[in-house]
Amino acid sequence: AWSEAELGFSGGDKVNGATMLMKFVEDHPNSYHYYNAVMTLGKLAAALGHHERAVEYYQKYSEAPFPGHKLRASLAIAGSLRVQGDIEKALKECEKVSNIALDSPEVVKQKKIANVVKAACLAELGKPEEGLKIIEQVLKETSAEGSPTLYAFAYNAKGDCNRKLNKPQQALLDYLHTDLLFNQDSEAHAEALFHLSTLWREVAKNTERSLRATTILRSRYAGSRWAKNNSDE
Repeated sequence: AWSEAELGFSGGDKVNGATMLMKFVEDHPNSYHYYNAVMTLGKLAAALGHHERAVEYYQKYSEAPFPGHKLRASLAIAGSLRVQGDIEKALKECEKVSNIALDSPEVVKQKKIANVVKAACLAELGKPEEGLKIIEQVLKETSAEGSPTLYAFAYNAKGDCNRKLNKPQQALLDYLHTDLLFNQDSEAHAEALFHLSTLWREVAKNTERSLRATTILRSRYAGSRWAKNNSDE
């Protein structure tokens, strides 16, 4: 069930994977796989655009008696709240992570991701300069080696900030970092491709690169909210 769900993130049948996982969770609520299953269900719901449902699964994941799980849940909830436009609540979830007293390597990593999400939220609140300062600090403190997902989130957030600052050429370069160098995370890569499909055409006047971004987005991440938004344009 988990394998089917994971295939859904790279263009497979998300609904089939979700159905199989929901049956597993219902049949085996005491399994040690339970929390991994509900987190994956949350990610699938988010990928399908059902963010309220995603938050419900993330909240179940937060009930695990492990600090790391609670941090990851808060980050996931923040992401879904941001997509729903509830930026203030998303910021509060980020603050929960940033303010935790623990400092293990995993917690430090989650704190950095929280700061990146916070920066993206600040951009949407009309404070992109403040967001860029946070992102630059995170990148300065973190090696790209071993941190592809963090770097993907960071460069996407930089792109968001620069779009808000009316610097589309710089935003294009930011999203291009994710596309070419840090494309391991399907959600982050799909987001970068979505913005690149527009920026290549409108800023660089490069219809070939725009078409390439659109083609990869719709073929590799079909069913994602980014592919759907691209199709609606």
